[in-house]
Amino acid sequence: MAKTKAEMAEDRERYHELVANAQLALRENRFREAVKIASSSWKHIDGMMQFERKYENKEFSNIEAIDIVLEYAPLLFEFTVLNELAALLKAQRRIDRDASDDLARNLSEARDRMWAAHQLWNHLEIHRNVKMDELGSTLGGSQDTWRALAEAWETMGVIRRTPKSDAQF
Repeated sequence: MAKTKAEMAEDRERYHELVANAQLALRENRFREAVKIASSSWKHIDGMMQFERKYENKEFSNIEAIDIVLEYAPLLFEFTVLNELAALLKAQRRIDRDASDDLARNLSEARDRMWAAHQLWNHLEIHRNVKMDELGSTLGGSQDTWRALAEAWETMGVIRRTPKSDAQF
């Protein structure tokens, strides 16, 4: 059943309120809560997009609530949220179709990043003194991937690097 203008406007307002709350949680380093808040806004995305496309002539290059989850859920091993996103994109195909980002591809990349993060986390638990510049040769794959994961965790306060000649954990 099609939504009324008032219903779409309500979805728009609620979506933007929740995204603002998720952004605040990120600024306050409450990353898991930010992911939870962002994912709770998903039920409002379709109505928000319909309203903004129809009444504001807006095009969507990305969807911020989804971007928050795609960025932080893999770092927090929130596989359930990524599965919920997959279900959302399957159930509401218009969301992926109307966003210029390839959300299905971005979701696949987020899942790959989560598995890489899991591999790195296991390695850090087993080997306490790990040199960052050796991660590529030790774990395989791209050194840039391992560095990006480690730096994201450091920024989040999850890990701490020691200032040796090469960064260690």
